[in-house]
Amino acid sequence: MEHTYAEEKTFHNNDFTQNPLNKGEYECYTFINCDFSNSDLAETIFVECVFEGCNFSLARLIMTAFRDIKTTFKNLKLHAVDFSGCDLSNSVFDNCDLTKATFENTIIEKVDFRTSFNYSIDPEINRIKKAKFSLGGVTGLLYKYDIEIDINF
Repeated sequence: MEHTYAEEKTFHNNDFTQNPLNKGEYECYTFINCDFSNSDLAETIFVECVFEGCNFSLARLIMTAFRDIKTTFKNLKLHAVDFSGCDLSNSVFDNCDLTKATFENTIIEKVDFRTSFNYSIDPEINRIKKAKFSLGGVTGLLYKYDIEIDINF
């Protein structure tokens, strides 16, 4: 299997469903309005990358790493994305829809979820130390307990 190491490149409007990225390490890349839906990005490493307006719906991200504080997911639809085993440390999810996204054995330490929504994260099976959530998003951390939370009392 071919592994790639590449640095500092920008992609605009690329359809990675038709021309997938090679497995490897990508450093300081910027992806703007790119389509990764249904893509297999397993075991790929993204370091200090920016993702803006991209579609990761149903992408396979098992054992994928998104490292360092410049990794930003902005205005993305991340429906049913599997983040199992990913290292997302220090990432920012800015206004992302995480409907049915899977977080299992995921490192989300110091991740900022404050403006994102529709996530369900079990703190017992993920490393979430120092992660940031909005008050309204806290329900996504308690979903498994099947309780009702009224924040407008």
